[in-house]
Amino acid sequence: MEDCVDSLGPAHCVSPQDVIDTYYAAEGHFYQLECDLHLRHMESNQTITWTKDDNRTLDVKKDRIEMRENFLWFLPVELPDSGFYTCSSGTKMTKMNLLVMSGHCPSQSADKIFQKGTTKKISCGQEHIFSIDEKAEVNWLKECKTMNFHEKHIRLFNVTERNAGKYTCQINFIYEQRRYTASRTILVKIKNEPILFKPKIIRPRQETVQVEPGFKTELNCTVFIGMSESAVNEMLVYWTFNNSFIEQYESKQLLQSQKLVKRENNKMYVVSILSVMKVQPEFFLIPFCCIATNPVGKDVGQVQLIPASPRSLCTYIAICLPISVIAIVLTICFFFKVDIVLTFRRLCCILSKKTPDGKLYDAYVSYIYGNLPCTSQVEHFVTQVLPEVLERRYAYKLFITGRDNLPGEAVHDTIADTIKKSRMMIIVLSAVNLSDLVQVESMNQDQPRFEQQIGLYDALIKDNLKVILVELDKNVDYSLFPESVRYIKKKQGAIRWRQNRGDAMAAPNRHFWKLLRYHMSEPISSLTIPWHATDNRDAIV
Repeated sequence: MEDCVDSLGPAHCVSPQDVIDTYYAAEGHFYQLECDLHLRHMESNQTITWTKDDNRTLDVKKDRIEMRENFLWFLPVELPDSGFYTCSSGTKMTKMNLLVMSGHCPSQSADKIFQKGTTKKISCGQEHIFSIDEKAEVNWLKECKTMNFHEKHIRLFNVTERNAGKYTCQINFIYEQRRYTASRTILVKIKNEPILFKPKIIRPRQETVQVEPGFKTELNCTVFIGMSESAVNEMLVYWTFNNSFIEQYESKQLLQSQKLVKRENNKMYVVSILSVMKVQPEFFLIPFCCIATNPVGKDVGQVQLIPASPRSLCTYIAICLPISVIAIVLTICFFFKVDIVLTFRRLCCILSKKTPDGKLYDAYVSYIYGNLPCTSQVEHFVTQVLPEVLERRYAYKLFITGRDNLPGEAVHDTIADTIKKSRMMIIVLSAVNLSDLVQVESMNQDQPRFEQQIGLYDALIKDNLKVILVELDKNVDYSLFPESVRYIKKKQGAIRWRQNRGDAMAAPNRHFWKLLRYHMSEPISSLTIPWHATDNRDAIV
C-alpha cells in the first residue's frame, strides 16, 4: 500500500490509515456494495477485483455472492460476511467496512436533520431494485415496527419531535425466481434552531442595466437564505460601489433600503434594494456589488449601469405609441360602434347627395293584431310608440299593417306590392301561446295568417329583403312562428324592447332606438329633401 503510486497523484492512493465508510446490513437480506472508482476514466481492458480482510481474493462465482459491473451482490448477506472489503482496478482502489447485524432492521446508513415546522421527504432509495423487479413491494418501519405504509417516499408535514427516530425501508422483490428482502435505515433528527444554508444570490449574478442619466432607478438583490425566517437574523446583505461601502456615497443619493423577506414554495428569500435617486455619469460602467454573507458562506452579485441609447428610446416610442393609439381607437370603436355609425350617416347626408332608390317606405311593419288582451300590447307599440319615435322624431316613413292598408283592397296583393316598395321589414313579436294564435285567426277570417303578413319565406330570400326582429317580451316562443322567423332569429338575433312608463326615448330604451336605427338606413326623406327641412329629430344620436 505504501508503495502505491496513482497516475493522478499520491493523494488518490488509499492507505490503511484512511477513513473508511461503514455500511450496515441485516442478516438474511439482499445487500450490495458499490465500488466507486470513477469508472468513466477506466481503460477498456481493466477489470475490478474484490478482496476481503487479509487481501484474500473473493470467489464471486458462488451462488450467494455475485459481481455486477462495479457492484458486489450478496444473495443474501450472512453474519460471516462482515469485514473490510477492498475493490481495485489497476492502481486505483477503495476500501469499505461491512457490518452484518442480526434482526430485521439494520443500523442507520444515513442521517437526516430536519428543521421543526418544515415539510420534508424521506426516500427509500435503492432504485436499482425496482429495475430488477418492477412489482417490488415496499414496507416502512419506524423503530423496527411496521407503519403500514407502502410508498417509495414518506412525506412529513409540519415536522415535530415526534417525527424523530429510525425509519427502515424494506423492499421485497423476486430475482431469478427467488424472493429477497433489501433494507435500509435512515435516522431522522429534529432541530429547533434554524439550519443555515450558504447564501445564494438569485439576481443579479452579473448584469448590465440601461438607464437614462438624471433619472431614478432601483437595483434589486434577491438572495436565497434557507427554509426558515429566523435564518434572516444570521444573514447580512449589503451593497458596495467601486469596492467601497455604499454608505460613503449618501451624498451622491445612493440609498440602501431595509431588507424584505419573502417566501416562495417554502423557501425564504431576502430582497435588498439599492435606490439611485439620480443617475450620474460617474455611475456608468463601475460595478455595483450585492454581497450576502452568513456563518456558512458568502456570495456576490454584480450589476453595471450603462447609458440608454437615444436611438433605442426613439425606436421604443415610435413602436409603442402607434400601438397604443390603435388599441385605444379599436376600444372606442368596439364600445361606441353604434354611435359612430349613426354620426357618420348624418355627416354623409349633410355633405353628399344620394340618388333615391325608388322605394316608397323605409320599413314595412308586421305584427299579430286582433281584439285580444295578448295583442293589445303589441298593437299599442306598433301604432303608437313606433310612429311617435321613428316617424315624428326621425322622419322615417313606415307602412303599418292595419293602419295604412285601404278598405276593400286585396290583402295578399297589397302585402306583396307594399313589401316590394319597402326598403326593409320590422317584425314585432310578443310572448303568445298556441291558443292565442288560433283564436286570433278564428276571429279574423279576413286577415292573412302571420306567415302571409311577413311576405312569405320566398319573398324574404328572393327579394333579399333586410329584416329586423323586435321582441316585446323576454320569453318569446319561436316554435309557434313560421320557419322564416326562426331562420332570421338564428341568423342575426333580435332587438329587445323594455317596458317603461313615460317617454319612449328615456332610459332604458335609449339604446334600443340607437340599435334599431343602426340596423336601418337613413330615411328616404333625407335623400330627396334638404336636411334642414326634414330634420325634426332630437339631439340624441
